[in-house]
Amino acid sequence: MTTQQSTPSFRTPLIFLHGWGTTSSIWQSQVTCFSPKWPVMAPDFLQADPHLAFFSPPRTLETVVAGLSSLCHHYHWPPIHLVGWSLGSMMALEFSSRFPAQVASLTLVGGTPKFLADESFPWGLPKGELRLLRKRFRQNRMVALTAFYQLLFTDREKNREVLLRARDRLRSASDISDQALLEGLAILESTDLRPVLPDLAMPVLIIHGDGDKICPLEAGLFMHRHIPRSRLDTFPSCGHLLFLTQEERFNRTMEDFLRSLALP
Repeated sequence: MTTQQSTPSFRTPLIFLHGWGTTSSIWQSQVTCFSPKWPVMAPDFLQADPHLAFFSPPRTLETVVAGLSSLCHHYHWPPIHLVGWSLGSMMALEFSSRFPAQVASLTLVGGTPKFLADESFPWGLPKGELRLLRKRFRQNRMVALTAFYQLLFTDREKNREVLLRARDRLRSASDISDQALLEGLAILESTDLRPVLPDLAMPVLIIHGDGDKICPLEAGLFMHRHIPRSRLDTFPSCGHLLFLTQEERFNRTMEDFLRSLALP
């Protein structure tokens, strides 16, 4: 389901892209926080929208980005503020590279240009771990997703309040088909966006937890070094889901960035 709040159409839209194993509901707090000030939408690109089929299978990096472009044209949006988390950060990077005129600013949260580690990029998940996740997923989807969700947090973040909030936001993942989740893993496995980083001309905010176990902080540092107009904000003792565990600080950091752009 697409999450949307209506505000005056002359304001620059704020678009949130979720990560693997989640839906737009993961951004619930941000939609609530920002919708009084900007038009906000959080599309579900791992689910087929029953009303507007922008994100239909098979899902690849190219088809999802094309779907997002069609969504922007459908609503006649001006250049957007684009926010991508995890897998969504890859979508956001590719979209910003292919359609730079449609992006007023870019925010990358727990992001990476390359999910898998290799000799040239050691700051990712070992290929064997992704293959193991795929194998476990095919054997027992719930066990695989539960193990993945445990990696979203640092030990310090695992308190009852945080875990209950996370559980409520992650429940909607049960609506995602096995096919869509496997297609998402294929995108993570095959994508390398390092070449596009130096050509990004829009203002870019990189927000990263220094305890991120899925996309290590070094991936955020790499992007900061290679994106010309980027700034990096590191959240200490935070993992991959920092916009939930440090909700107030995250929202404040984002709003300060957006207002500093002197854009509507």
